[in-house]
Amino acid sequence: MRALSVAAMVGLASAGCSVLIPLDEFLTDGTGGGGAGGAPSSTTSSTTSTSGGGGGADPGCTPERETDPNNCGEVGYECEEGICDACLCAPHSMGDFLIGATLLDFGFGRKTDSTEVAVASLVSDTTGAIDVLTIGPDSWSISDDYLLAQRVSERIIADQGRYFYATDGIYSRNYDLTPGDPSTSICQWNNRPAEDTFDHLARGGSHIYRSAYPAGASAGRIDQCLTDFPGPPAVFVDPSTSNAWEVVASSTGLVWTNRVLGGGVHRKPASNFDVTAPETLYSVADGVPTGVGLVDGQVFFADCRRRELLEVPPAGTPSKIVDTLGHAVLLEAFEEANGTVTIYTIEAASPDECAAPVPIVQDGSLVRYREGAARVLARGIRIPTALHAHDGFIYFTQQRAGMPAPPPEVMRLPL
Repeated sequence: MRALSVAAMVGLASAGCSVLIPLDEFLTDGTGGGGAGGAPSSTTSSTTSTSGGGGGADPGCTPERETDPNNCGEVGYECEEGICDACLCAPHSMGDFLIGATLLDFGFGRKTDSTEVAVASLVSDTTGAIDVLTIGPDSWSISDDYLLAQRVSERIIADQGRYFYATDGIYSRNYDLTPGDPSTSICQWNNRPAEDTFDHLARGGSHIYRSAYPAGASAGRIDQCLTDFPGPPAVFVDPSTSNAWEVVASSTGLVWTNRVLGGGVHRKPASNFDVTAPETLYSVADGVPTGVGLVDGQVFFADCRRRELLEVPPAGTPSKIVDTLGHAVLLEAFEEANGTVTIYTIEAASPDECAAPVPIVQDGSLVRYREGAARVLARGIRIPTALHAHDGFIYFTQQRAGMPAPPPEVMRLPL
């Protein structure tokens, strides 16, 4: 199986079948990298370089905090690997995926027996794979895996007892199924174009939403499907969906970014989805919105081109939170215990990735924005595709350089 280049990812086409084939070569038993007493991953040193999209040194990087693993860069920030260099902790690897696939996304859920799991979505040249991983204290191990004869969605939704993914339709699948067990069809579409490259998913109440970002001439679209009653999707297409990218949802509606120059951020109610006109929350002629988050009805998003983080209250107009250090291509909004919201971003040094069909960040930075203060947490992240906060950590993916392509990784750092 050949490694997938990022250029090849743009041209992947949907195959017509969904046969599940056992797959046991995508992941190790979780002892690779820095997991379960293993040595820290060799890639952690690359994430502490001095280059990348995050800019210069942090104000809190005083000499006494440059190498202190218990107070790395700030008081009380403790490095999981025990390595602090230039006020940056060495990220912890959750374990190496074995082959040169592209790791698109992962999400966190829980089985009915309370076992915590992560679900990972991968793609190779012609196939997709989804792995269900059991989470341990410092690593994860494979518990269910299978291969699909077609590509899978770039975003995956993990729920308490099941997860959702998209191929030629949207499917749900129980964590406890064996590789040969079929998935449950949520909705199907028969007109998926070959250049329909991206499927970003969000769940809100009883609905699943799919934003489709075209790599070719076809118009972008957003589909609405019921999570528990199979049927055709309600489809919405207008100029606001021309390059529909990230989508977030609540029980009452959804918000999406239109990843093109001047594309804007838009909101739509769940009711009468296919006919109700969207509300434009933000539209700037020289702006390119990318990542978006939703916390208690409050919308947070990044304008990659203008290097800004913005927020929109449930009823109100957008306002800038802070200027970003670089060009943010991924965003995670995390609500703190005191009710404030911290923003995590993956940022590039160049604006070239802002409106690109595939953001290929060769040297990205992980940046935390907390109460108006920016702090770089990692540098040198290669081709990140996902960013998630969970249980005290911020997780991100990276693809390592080399021929043949080394396995992708999921890394984490304390929040």
